[in-house]
Amino acid sequence: MGYTAFEQGRKLHIDLGDGEIFTVPPIPGRIGREMLGIVTATAFGTDMTNAEADSLRLGRCALGLPVEEVKRANTVLPAYPGLEGHEEREQRLEDLRGTEQILVTQAAILWNVQHGSIDAVHDLLNTPAGEAYPKALDRVMRSCGLGPQFRLLRNWLSGELGNPTSTDSMPDTNIPNGTSSTEHTATNTSTNLT
Repeated sequence: MGYTAFEQGRKLHIDLGDGEIFTVPPIPGRIGREMLGIVTATAFGTDMTNAEADSLRLGRCALGLPVEEVKRANTVLPAYPGLEGHEEREQRLEDLRGTEQILVTQAAILWNVQHGSIDAVHDLLNTPAGEAYPKALDRVMRSCGLGPQFRLLRNWLSGELGNPTSTDSMPDTNIPNGTSSTEHTATNTSTNLT
């Protein structure tokens, strides 16, 4: 029997396959916005220095568990107290098998991140393992307006685009750069993803 999820009473309920239900509370919008920043930075690889700490923070935020303040070069990510019942939720999470912990945490992220949804959670649970999280994350990226960029990155990383500096593999980005309003020349620029 597989995993299923449903929303009820503003909460996400994840059935772990044997009738045991793990419940994820909704988090405040400001935390969902912070989570979206972490998700996009991780997905696009723009902050790999902090990736491990950010992943842990992301999972704890999504599950409504306490999060400590983190100081960065130019920012301070605030501390958050745990949501009601966080001690029991944290203990239940620790009692799960490793694969179940990952699944519950990923589902909580996809549901609680700004632009996340139960549909993204269903993508996670109903797609073969190797494709599940990328497919679900693609839904979130499309929802927040970053779908084309995320899909381009995924295609490039999988080798489907070939040479990333080739103009055939990148979207056309003609930008006029004339010196007067009557004189324009087109320049084709391509973004190097490396």
